[in-house]
Amino acid sequence: MPSFDVEVEFEIYCSKCGAGLCSNGSTKSIRNTNRLDMEPCEKCLEFAADMADGEARDELSGKIQELEDEIAELKNRLEV
Repeated sequence: MPSFDVEVEFEIYCSKCGAGLCSNGSTKSIRNTNRLDMEPCEKCLEFAADMADGEARDELSGKIQELEDEIAELKNRLEV
């Protein structure tokens, strides 16, 4: 059976922020099949990490406030 190679040039952009992903991809050839693997956009990964840090900080701040309220309540009980 005859076979032939075709070269295709294209660009890939992040669907969230529009950053170019040219350096985030790699190609592989497995069992006569070509494969394109893309890594996530660095800007979006950093944004997600910042959001996770902010959510964790908010969660911890809430927990600290709950504990401070509980301490104040226990002090009030001891004074009575």
